[in-house]
Amino acid sequence: MSTNRNKNIVKLAGWGVSLMAFIYTVVGYIDIASDASTKAYAPLVILEGALFISIGLIVVWMGRRKSE
Repeated sequence: MSTNRNKNIVKLAGWGVSLMAFIYTVVGYIDIASDASTKAYAPLVILEGALFISIGLIVVWMGRRKSE
């Protein structure tokens, strides 16, 4: 029972990280893309956001794995 609860906490944390990274990425992209002097850096914001979203999804995957 305890192992299942811990796995759910890990999955929830992973989804939380992914969601927060997605929100920060969208807001950051809108903020940077709206200014002409920083518009060239907008793709870097997307790459950074994709990195953090994928980290969160890896944590979700780790929470779904079967324990031995």
